[in-house]
Amino acid sequence: MNRRQVLAAAVTFVAMPLAAAPVPIKQSLRDAFGDVEVGEGHVVVSIPPLAENGNSVSLEVTAEAPPGALVTSLRVLSDVNPLPVIGVFSFGRGRESVRVATRIRLADTQRIVVAAEMSDGTVWTGSGTTIVTLAACVDVE
Repeated sequence: MNRRQVLAAAVTFVAMPLAAAPVPIKQSLRDAFGDVEVGEGHVVVSIPPLAENGNSVSLEVTAEAPPGALVTSLRVLSDVNPLPVIGVFSFGRGRESVRVATRIRLADTQRIVVAAEMSDGTVWTGSGTTIVTLAACVDVE
């Protein structure tokens, strides 16, 4: 191996994008909402227990605001996907209850957590787990 080959290999290695390391759910919640205490409840996550293909997994979320508050946003999170925030849904001034149905891509078997931010500043979560038999979100070389 000559000097040019070594230099080319070094440049290629440095220029290669590094795969995003999974971020724990607690860290994702802290990044999104700061030091607000996050409670469980008021959010129901419906996801199939078994997904044959991770490229398109159905997800339905319903959230009910506690008395005196409104649901202002939903944040769908995963600690297995390369990017922890799967989606964010905002509801302007807020709603007493919301329902969102969509499809998401999943890298592997995992737990999906949905955080609902309320107009009074509280954050509530719900979660669902699915087994993915054919993963999505993977790099193919």
